[in-house]
Amino acid sequence: MRVLATGTTWIVAVLPVALPGVWSARSIPSADSPPQGKSVSRWWPLAWVAGLLYLDLACVLAPKAGPFSRLDWNWQGKLLECAWACLFLLMAGGEATRYGLRWRPEAKSALPTLAAAFAACALPMLFWFQGMRLPADRETLLFELTMPGISEELVFRGIFQSLLNQVFPRRWHFAGAAFGWGAVLTAVLFSVAHGFIFDRRLHLQFSFFSIVMTFIPAALLGWLRERTGTIWPGIIVHNLVDGLPLLATLFLGSR
Repeated sequence: MRVLATGTTWIVAVLPVALPGVWSARSIPSADSPPQGKSVSRWWPLAWVAGLLYLDLACVLAPKAGPFSRLDWNWQGKLLECAWACLFLLMAGGEATRYGLRWRPEAKSALPTLAAAFAACALPMLFWFQGMRLPADRETLLFELTMPGISEELVFRGIFQSLLNQVFPRRWHFAGAAFGWGAVLTAVLFSVAHGFIFDRRLHLQFSFFSIVMTFIPAALLGWLRERTGTIWPGIIVHNLVDGLPLLATLFLGSR
């Protein structure tokens, strides 16, 4: 019930943004959509995203078991999230590169990656200087520097954004990257996922602050995915966004 309630809330929250995208794309085929003549509709990736969203929640919200139950952070959920994403990409076979699983980024990607890292890290560091800090214990530091970036970039910018690009044409251009409603919807879904969740008693927990805090980095990560053609720079930037304030606390302390 918790998975169903949370996933449905996310989908409903994203609908106001999704509908204009669907309306604008209804007569314009996407370059990433299946070729004409295929029996499968170009809209099928929307159903895939919705179904995979519930699967992802089932993995992340699963009760901790065994040694994971003694840990403060949700290592189990993030590892399960990585597992289903890797299985999906394995089933994609030779099309895995279509989902950003390629080692070599597009040419001249170093500067865009550095620019995205600086811009994405600016907001959390601003709040760090205002005194909003988490304790930089060993487990927190190790978790934030690894798991969120790997699992969430695989799922959101790797799978979800790529599936949505098959529906919505990438007709906008900014700083060398072509993107469209797919990147926008992924960023909105990512921020909503950080602001809405039902607890174990099915009480809705809502944080407008979390939604705002995550949307700007999510938009930058979506742009970076399109600019570099791969998810690896996004994984690095994502983990920097989460881990840099902790590193600042560790090395700078209360200064």
